Amino acid sequence: MLIPQFSLRWLLAVTTVCAVIFSVMGLAVRGSHWAAAVSIAVGSLVVAAMVYALLFAMVWLFSVITSLPGRKSADSGQSPFVERSAP
Repeated sequence: MLIPQFSLRWLLAVTTVCAVIFSVMGLAVRGSHWAAAVSIAVGSLVVAAMVYALLFAMVWLFSVITSLPGRKSADSGQSPFVERSAP
């Protein structure tokens, strides 16, 4: 699929959630303490998700780089406790 298909209901829900978040951020800029607290909480969740995504990408990239094409990995279907005979 070249262009993903989104439903109108889903797009309206995302637009509504973004409008609420930015309205609360606007109230925080105007000096509302509860809105500042909510904005900081939402911002910290976004930062935590970004750190998680960055660490996941680094570990995934490391696993791709360190896996050799001809080597059988531990998840190749055999038990790791099977004795292998030397060739």
